[in-house]
Amino acid sequence: MTESDDDRLAALDAVLWRDDPRSARGPRGGRARKHRGHRRARAWLALSLAVGAVVTGILAPHGLLMATGLVAAALAVHVLDTAPRHHGRRRRGS
Repeated sequence: MTESDDDRLAALDAVLWRDDPRSARGPRGGRARKHRGHRRARAWLALSLAVGAVVTGILAPHGLLMATGLVAAALAVHVLDTAPRHHGRRRRGS
């Protein structure tokens, strides 16, 4: 490989490591791991079932079903949230 190819690969590796370190650790340990986007299929399924429960709870006036759907939807959205969390760190000037 040329030197520019090595630089490009190193840059891609740095971006992958920063984006999803658990996925980047996989090839180094000899065990591949699915990318974070592929691990969210269950959350999408839970979200669609929760929205279905909310709609069913609205159409057949059933408050408990609607409330259960809203709670399940909130949990699924929390799993789907892609913003990185920095617990315990404060930004400068805050």
